[in-house]
Amino acid sequence: MRKIIIPALLLFYFAASASAAIAAPKSKVKVDVFFESMDGRGWQWFFLSDALRRVRTNDIELNVYCIISKDAKGLWAAKRGGSEIAESKRIAVIGKYYKSALFDYLNARSLSSCADGWKGAAIFSGIDLVKLEKEIKKNGDSALDEHYSRINKNSVANASVFINDKPYKGSPKLLDMIKELNKVLPQEKKFKVSAEKSFSKLSAPKFWIVVSENSAPKDDKVIKAFSRFFSELKPKEIQYSSKKRKAKFSDLEFVPAYIIEDNKNSRVALGDMIKAGVFIQKKGYFVYYDKSRRGVFVKNKIRPESLEVFTMSQCPYGVLAENSIMEAFEKKLIPPKTKIKIRYIADGNKDSDGKIKFRSLHGPAEWEENVRQLYIADKFPDKLFAYLKERNKNINSTQWEAAAKAAGINSEAVVNGFEAGKLLLLKDIARAKKLEISTSPSFLVDGKYFAIGVRELKNIKGFEKVPVKASSGGACK
Repeated sequence: MRKIIIPALLLFYFAASASAAIAAPKSKVKVDVFFESMDGRGWQWFFLSDALRRVRTNDIELNVYCIISKDAKGLWAAKRGGSEIAESKRIAVIGKYYKSALFDYLNARSLSSCADGWKGAAIFSGIDLVKLEKEIKKNGDSALDEHYSRINKNSVANASVFINDKPYKGSPKLLDMIKELNKVLPQEKKFKVSAEKSFSKLSAPKFWIVVSENSAPKDDKVIKAFSRFFSELKPKEIQYSSKKRKAKFSDLEFVPAYIIEDNKNSRVALGDMIKAGVFIQKKGYFVYYDKSRRGVFVKNKIRPESLEVFTMSQCPYGVLAENSIMEAFEKKLIPPKTKIKIRYIADGNKDSDGKIKFRSLHGPAEWEENVRQLYIADKFPDKLFAYLKERNKNINSTQWEAAAKAAGINSEAVVNGFEAGKLLLLKDIARAKKLEISTSPSFLVDGKYFAIGVRELKNIKGFEKVPVKASSGGACK
């Protein structure tokens, strides 16, 4: 049985009162939480409500609604753009079709602010990624419409909580919310708050953040995710190049690195996250590598004058990134001797019969195009850019042969080399998995310096002048 995630702050406080809950009341107290799916401050309402629900599972019914809007054309709109719309749909679908997994998903998701953190959260919650993607594609809009209707019914504009359909007007503090819930809970189910001394907090473990001059700076969202488990968590920032880091954390693999002391308190608070692989255990501490923006694979060997572009051939953001890189190379906006290698993100393996099977985010047509592009890069390297320029004009078209013809490539040779191309794709998949790269587009400069999206790539020396195409700040994950 999976261990329930309870914020450490509550473990001691509710120990006695939790055992008093013997039978469920005739009707539950209904708590509705409304928040924007990528608003860190709004999530605080969920954390508070969920913590109380877990202690009073039989007495509190918690519902979660993502705040979303529509534009003049009736299309979905959100303050943080497409990524927030996608996450809102994900939450809506999980809440409707995988209801028992919703709260585990939200807790796990809150600890991973990276673009593709939803994947680990879904796997941790027992949700099949392929089935989830299909459900979102089929029913994502209708599920999100239910949230939209509820928002309008309650006239919600900002993150808020409703208790039994009445707006909660208190502050986002534990005791304030407990007092409000105690007004509607049966006498025998009320939270016991008579003695303030019983409200003991779990002391915070030591917390360090290791960054470097070539990595992204510390992220307040990640720090807040850690802080919700402990009181008075005080991060200490350390430069990777410092003597202190070398003495204390000699075996880091990536920066930025968020490091929590390995002690009884951290094991209690982060137990499920540790089991799920969110944190890597080292001697004396647990580490979370933040690969959501820009960082450094500190143990990788330098591959001078190299740029690896990790993409999906039918990812709209990946296509824009390819176009940006090709333009930058041809206009000499990046180091002229840069060797550009385009790699493809997918899933694949050989079965027991030796047959290769692939899965790709945008469907079978995508991994097939991945194979073709890899074969062209291998056998016709001087014509790859010409092919991509033509193909990227309409990547969803099935008429890839027209792009090959325009680039002067024999399409029959590509068809005949398809099986060889599959082996090349398997190698790319292995490379991406080794580096734990699953977001398109991602970049690796000189084998060490990592970035997600063109905007972050521009922060790496030598790539400041790469042009940013429209919407190239997004990503597929």
